[in-house]
Amino acid sequence: MTRITGLSSVWIALIVAVALDTLVQVIWKLAAIGGAQSANDFGALWNIAKQPLFWVLLPLFFAQFANWMYVLCKTDLSYAQPATALSYVTIAFCSATILHEHLTGPRVLGITVIVAGVWLLGSTQAPSGSPKLRGVRSSDAAI
Repeated sequence: MTRITGLSSVWIALIVAVALDTLVQVIWKLAAIGGAQSANDFGALWNIAKQPLFWVLLPLFFAQFANWMYVLCKTDLSYAQPATALSYVTIAFCSATILHEHLTGPRVLGITVIVAGVWLLGSTQAPSGSPKLRGVRSSDAAI
């Protein structure tokens, strides 16, 4: 059995982060479509909260949180956060295929720029993931 290295595990977790974010955003939209038929905003929110898809989001949010905490323990935020921009790409394509939204030329150009930026960042060496704040204990670093 092949053991996953530290860098590989970070990239796997980043792929999971993008996949979870994409899934959450598409489910949010589907829940909103299914529950937004109301004359007022409160009624629309109540209808959305009654959608079964809305309740699927809760465990997905927990999975996102747990996965993101793992990523942040393994690498620097300045390295990990830009990689999650790939969710803009996956959400756009899922929106086009699942929700039948239209991808215009400028949107496709923007997606191309995002992919190029993530590729450039990904070609740099991954930081260690051990954040050190000078003179601050890790217990004091909480925001």
